[in-house]
Amino acid sequence: PMEFGYTYYSRHFRAAREAVGMPDVHLHDLRHSTASALLSGGHNLHAVAQVLGHKTTQSTRRYAHLYPEAQADALASIFRRKA
Repeated sequence: PMEFGYTYYSRHFRAAREAVGMPDVHLHDLRHSTASALLSGGHNLHAVAQVLGHKTTQSTRRYAHLYPEAQADALASIFRRKA
């Protein structure tokens, strides 16, 4: 949850990216990286959707394709538990 409005963060982010010489990085890139990191860390779509402020998991699903190995691991976990 954001304490201040989008404009506040956007202004500060713009100043920060210019200060470090990365003018092509956008605030949305951080949202994408956050979603990707959470999903790769095993968090479910519902939790990631809440973090990103999505009303449904449909918007969040676009990030799930980045980690197909997570699907294979989920299936393999069924057999690991029984062993």
